[in-house]
Amino acid sequence: MSLKDNEKDFIDRFFDYCDTYKESGIRFFAIIICFFLLFVIGLFYAPSAIRLCAQLLPFKIDFIALSPLEILYNYFKVALVSSLLLTLPLILYQFAKLRIEKEKNVEAKTDHLIYALVLLIVTLLSTFLTYKYIFPAEIMFLFGLNFSVAIFASSLSAIVSAFIYTLLLVIMLILLPFMRYLIKNSKFFNYSEMTNFKKPVMLYSAILTAVIALPLELLLLGLVFLTFYGWYKILVHYSMKRD
Repeated sequence: MSLKDNEKDFIDRFFDYCDTYKESGIRFFAIIICFFLLFVIGLFYAPSAIRLCAQLLPFKIDFIALSPLEILYNYFKVALVSSLLLTLPLILYQFAKLRIEKEKNVEAKTDHLIYALVLLIVTLLSTFLTYKYIFPAEIMFLFGLNFSVAIFASSLSAIVSAFIYTLLLVIMLILLPFMRYLIKNSKFFNYSEMTNFKKPVMLYSAILTAVIALPLELLLLGLVFLTFYGWYKILVHYSMKRD
């Protein structure tokens, strides 16, 4: 490791990390474009999605916004999670290339396409089941514990986070047999690889948990920090290329 490598911060190391997979044939540009387009579409349809979810609840619940940015933040959450889930099949197929030899392997590529299709079907099925049956039943049970103690109201962030968490839980439960098949047949991960992924899994899980569950005020701390640090990175870039 050179001295220049020691001077790199977490942003520089992230792009270096991506270069390794880019050399393996993973099309990051296609993933980013797909994710961005789905995010924009999700951001546009987020208000309609929240209204549809509210209309399907067994009784009327007033959604309360406790911050000027809370409504926009929840649109962001809906768009982020929806784009991530819909992009996952593409990510799965692209990273599956790491398991394929350099030579053309039509059978392996076909299998990975099928796995990606299964993931997409499970995601869509889980979304339908959560929206139509599971989440309304969950709300009916939890608010049924009210016993006329309080009015039926909830913060917008709480109800959106509850739906997202329920959806992710349903997806993970339905995917368990499929994931067991992939692991048992060494299609993607073995025990050694799974244990090596512990730190990245904890990091990405913590980030996703923060986006879904934390209140907006705490996340603004990170946003303000990244704003200042991003300004610093721009100045560093200018200083490197003064010509």
